[in-house]
Amino acid sequence: MTPSDRIRRIVADHLRIDPAAVTDDASFHELGAKDLDVVSIVMAVEDTFDFELRDEDVERAKTIGTLVALVGSALGDGSIVYRGEG
Repeated sequence: MTPSDRIRRIVADHLRIDPAAVTDDASFHELGAKDLDVVSIVMAVEDTFDFELRDEDVERAKTIGTLVALVGSALGDGSIVYRGEG
């Protein structure tokens, strides 16, 4: 399972939604996530990959693709790239 897949699985499991709905362009809001849900998801992602995202980066993460790109950047994984929102 790729890091992107793992992130999408975390989001789907946390929000109890169909993993197919967790696309790069889907916003947390569209998926039904409240602010506390987003915080919990980010914490789960950080625990899974054993690192910490900067608060200002997390605040910019409005979509799944942005979160995936932030994680890829933090991990130095050039294979994880999302160029949707900026």
